[in-house]
Amino acid sequence: MSMVTCYECSLEFSDKEPVCPHCGSPRRTYMDFGQVEDNSPSAQMTSESQIAEYPFFPVSSSKFLWMSILSLVYPYYWIYKTWERINARSDEWAKVSPFWRTVFCLFFNFNLYSRIREYHLEKGGSVSWSAGWLASLFFVLESMGSRMPWPVYLVGFLSFLPIIPVLNTTLEANKRVQSLEDGNSTFSAANVAWIFVGLVIWILALVPEQVT
Repeated sequence: MSMVTCYECSLEFSDKEPVCPHCGSPRRTYMDFGQVEDNSPSAQMTSESQIAEYPFFPVSSSKFLWMSILSLVYPYYWIYKTWERINARSDEWAKVSPFWRTVFCLFFNFNLYSRIREYHLEKGGSVSWSAGWLASLFFVLESMGSRMPWPVYLVGFLSFLPIIPVLNTTLEANKRVQSLEDGNSTFSAANVAWIFVGLVIWILALVPEQVT
C-alpha cells in the first residue's frame, strides 16, 4: 500500500481509498509526484483517464474578455461552469445547483467569489481583491442594465468587469495543478455562434428607443 496526496486538502491517505477521508474529494483529483490518479471503475486506466481537471473552469483572460464583450452571455456561462467545478469536489450535503446559482447570480456571486478567494489563500496564493466589493459592483452594473433608460443601460453590458480579477485568481490556482486539460484559449464553433447572437443584441441595444 502506498500513500497519495489529496490535491484538495494536501493531506496524505492510502491509494486504496476511493475518496480522501479528510475532505471527501474523489481520488481522481489527487496527484502523487505529478501522477494523477483516477477513481475509474476500470482496472486498466489509460493515461488520458489519469489526467485531472483543473480545480476551476479554464479560459484565457483574452478569450473571456472578447467573449464577454461580443456574446454578452459568456460571463454567465463562466459562472455556471465554475460552480460545476466547485460542486464536483464538494460533499453530497454541500453540493449546490450550478444552474440556479447562475440564474440568481446577483445574490450568489459573493459566495462564489468568497469560495475562490478562500481556496487560493489556503493553497498559499495571494488575493488582493474583496469578494464583497466585486459582488456589489456586479450587482450595481447588472441593475443599471435592467432599470436605466437608453443609453445609460448600456453600462450594464460591462458587468463582466468585476469578474476579471476573480478569473485571474482561478487561473493562478489552475497553474498549481499539473494538468493536461486544455487551457481554453481558442474559439470554438459554438463560441462563434454565440458571438453572432451577441452582435444582434448589440445592434438592437444601440438603437435608441422611440419616444411616443
